[in-house]
This record gives sequence, structure tokens and C-alpha cells, in this order.
Amino acid sequence: MAAMFLALLAPFFVVGCDDNIGYDFFSAIQGAVYDASTGEALPNAAVVLNPTNRTLQTGEDGTFIFENLDPGQYTLSVQKEGYYVDRKAVTAISGETVQTDVLLRKI
Repeated sequence: MAAMFLALLAPFFVVGCDDNIGYDFFSAIQGAVYDASTGEALPNAAVVLNPTNRTLQTGEDGTFIFENLDPGQYTLSVQKEGYYVDRKAVTAISGETVQTDVLLRKI
């Protein structure tokens, strides 16, 4: 009886082991850029993701998103005219979207 039970369950164990084969799990980093004094969103700030050197401009609401990233360590470099440049280390996690906000101080 036990052998028959195991024989019935065996296909589930074999199929379950192969679930992740052929899938790539990418990461994303998203966030927003704000004025450190007022808390207002900063549109059109340049956000550079290193070591990829990908660059985005923040939207009208100060948001940005880098998608399809390999998991690992990245550095965001954020700049906008009239503000000090800010750098922030971020770790992208496989299959997840990491949220990170940046506060820029006026010069």
C-alpha cells in the first residue's frame, strides 16, 4: 500500500523539481527623487545606474524605474541643476522590485 502511494506521488516530485528551469529571474529598482527640505517631488532629475551606465529622467511625479536587471549591487547617482549630486548603493534581489527614494539637497 505504501509503495503504491509513493508511486502515485512520484510524478509530482519530479515535475516540482523542474519548475525553475528555463526561467530568468530579473530584478527592478524603482523609486522617487524628492527635495530634502520641502519633500516635493523633483521631475527631470537624471538618475544613472552604475555599473550599467543606464540613465533615466524622473517623471513629473519624481519617479523612476530600472527594469530587467541582473541581481546584484548597483549605485544610483542622482543629479538635478541647483542640487548636490547624491549617490546611493542598492542591492537588486532576484525576482523582486526594490523600492528606494532619494532626497536631494539644494546647493
